[in-house]
Amino acid sequence: MNDSERKLVRILYNHFSKNRCMPGWTFLIRSTGKTKPQLIDTLDGLQATSVLTWSEQEPTTIQLLQLPEQHKKTPAVSADRYYTEY
Repeated sequence: MNDSERKLVRILYNHFSKNRCMPGWTFLIRSTGKTKPQLIDTLDGLQATSVLTWSEQEPTTIQLLQLPEQHKKTPAVSADRYYTEY
């Protein structure tokens, strides 16, 4: 997945998580800085790689099939470690 595809998936996931609906064209154009034909090409590319499905011309029908990659968290370190390990 290239950067524009990854950015679009993150925008879609975050918008759905917050609003419980998929965004419309105006929100996607404003958030990504891309034109509608560029967004359609990106969505078609994501559909070809089985990341999402959508019906043509309507972004509110997008269904994410794969969640975006999450950042790995580092394991927690005990606060006592500084005093107990020399």
